[in-house]
Amino acid sequence: MVLTQQRILCLVFRVVRQVLLLGILASLLVLWCWSRDNDPRFHHFLGTRPGKILGSLTGWTVAPGYLEKSDAEMSSQERGYKRSLEKVMQRQWPEHIMALNDGSLLQGRVLGETPRGIRFKPVPGEVVLAELVVPRSLINHVEKNRNLIRPITYRDVQFKMEFPDLGFLRSGPYTMLTDADTDRARALMRKLDKLDVDLRRAFRTLLRPAAGALDTQVVYVVEKKRFLANRSRFAHDPSQSIAGLYIPEKERLIIYDQLGGGGKSKLPEMEFVSTVPVYAGAVYRPNMQTFIDETHQTLRHEGAHHFLFKYGIHSDFHAENPWLIEGLACYFESETPGDLVSTYVNALKAGSDYGCFIPLDDLVNYRSHDGIMHLEGRFDLSYAQSWALVRMLMQADLRPGFFQYMRFIRNPDNLGDLAHRPRIALLAGQLGLSIPDLESRWLQSRAELLVSN
Repeated sequence: MVLTQQRILCLVFRVVRQVLLLGILASLLVLWCWSRDNDPRFHHFLGTRPGKILGSLTGWTVAPGYLEKSDAEMSSQERGYKRSLEKVMQRQWPEHIMALNDGSLLQGRVLGETPRGIRFKPVPGEVVLAELVVPRSLINHVEKNRNLIRPITYRDVQFKMEFPDLGFLRSGPYTMLTDADTDRARALMRKLDKLDVDLRRAFRTLLRPAAGALDTQVVYVVEKKRFLANRSRFAHDPSQSIAGLYIPEKERLIIYDQLGGGGKSKLPEMEFVSTVPVYAGAVYRPNMQTFIDETHQTLRHEGAHHFLFKYGIHSDFHAENPWLIEGLACYFESETPGDLVSTYVNALKAGSDYGCFIPLDDLVNYRSHDGIMHLEGRFDLSYAQSWALVRMLMQADLRPGFFQYMRFIRNPDNLGDLAHRPRIALLAGQLGLSIPDLESRWLQSRAELLVSN
């Protein structure tokens, strides 16, 4: 049989086509395996242009991105929500800023002057009183607020449409929807501000420029039923104890106010007494301040997740294993980062009593789509040991090596090492220690926590 030129070209075309199809199928199989194993190479690929295209077709999660629409592109319902939110912003926006001699600031509107001082109407929630007269002797100066009102975006509209019955509040980079009263909501925003300062101070040498403006959505609810509905929607929580969530793809916090509605204690709602469960079980706490403190502790934990990702301390391709992600968030739960957290100290002591500590290499090497919570069902010890390990690594002599480890794993040039070397070996190497030396240091640090008060 004589092959003509046309037949040869057809044969070559079929072979090339089959090779390309096999290559595509092989690539998809590799990506599927990476996805199943939660491999950082998979998440790094999704951040590329081909990955974003494939992710949009397959439903694979990609980095946060927000669709923006002009007024003309919005539906009539969306435009109605936008106009409503713009009116709320006008009411909330302070015309004046009053600086007091003690260094504090009041935001609101000057109403006039009296013989006793300056009449001032604070923005809702700034102080308890709707209007006050501030003696001139207390005032350093008053100035017009020259900042521009942050415009309402389509993202804001979508947020409000998702929770239409919650009140809208904005302060700085935080947009909050809440069923709490305004002063409690603003107090929560001030806690986020302090956390932001604490975290940037601790990691100033690791900070990278934020990808766009820091724009944080917060759902802050006092109604338990509403929180449970959101927890079921966004989180797999077999422990039934989560009192707050961070949703990376939405850059959103959802926080449950453990004090409950109307400032009245919800005792004995044991389910939300602790951020994570303790072996001894939830403890009855008749002190209302405890519920406030635990709400703030939850806020700092979930807020730390957000800031750590937003400021680039964590990678954008999920290179960090769960112990590091949760350990750092736990580290920032205390008002002074690194202080003892009784929940975790008690969990460590209970783990010692039961003789069921998680081996260090298991903790550091563990990786799962579901995070740290499924580590053999030992939820409290997973969190407690992660907190204790981060606390140890943040000590002055180990901190430089710990920071170098975080730089190493967030660098995409090191994806090969991340895929093929155990994380315990990478961590020890960046610290300048052998694995046995790291284990010894860990056992010593843990023993010190077990005898702490």
